[in-house]
Amino acid sequence: MAAYEGRFGLYASHLGPLAQACDLSLATADLGRVWEVTQVAVKPLPACHFTHAFADAAVALRAQHGIEPAQIAAIRALVPAEVIKTVCEPVENKKKPQNSYDAQFSVHYAVASGLVRGRFGLAELEPEALSDPTMLGIASKVSYEIDPKSAFPTYYSGEVVVTLADGREVRHREHVNRGASDRPLTSDEITTKFMENATMALSEEAAIKVLGAIHKLDTMPAAELSAVLAGRAS
Repeated sequence: MAAYEGRFGLYASHLGPLAQACDLSLATADLGRVWEVTQVAVKPLPACHFTHAFADAAVALRAQHGIEPAQIAAIRALVPAEVIKTVCEPVENKKKPQNSYDAQFSVHYAVASGLVRGRFGLAELEPEALSDPTMLGIASKVSYEIDPKSAFPTYYSGEVVVTLADGREVRHREHVNRGASDRPLTSDEITTKFMENATMALSEEAAIKVLGAIHKLDTMPAAELSAVLAGRAS
């Protein structure tokens, strides 16, 4: 156990002085009976978790109200106070990301992606999307304020309020972010994410074959699985 509990072990090296106050028995509680991997959540979007509620809220507004970019006069994002410095500042970088990493940590870009494209996936992190004048134009209209109803850190809440050119105001709130323990992704949502990602590199036909293999992992021989993944399966 020295590798874990020893003077130079895992706990001491990672926890430092806090190790003395920790209940280390929690590390082995229910060992062999409870598999923590079943508690792992699938991340819905390829971006900082703090931006997810805003992308989803923007997607919902676009779908519910048929919003077109030309109709948008202004946008407000209600953001948990604790994450503003991570995903809202510095404002110049967030409104005009210089690369995919910048975009992944921008509420402004996440909202623009949802409103303009109806999604926020890997394709929206490609150079073509990052330089899209329409996307950047909408991102430039996003302002933010502290969310008074935030459920952070239990949930990564977010709300988007869009003011339209005709004066109407529409809003959508994601109080419990998709993928949270209380709101896990459905099988269909996971499949959709897989197909969106896989078809960035594979044909749709090849991606469907890989998806079928994944569904048979408990019975498929390793050699057959390797053939599917390598594109050799008929």
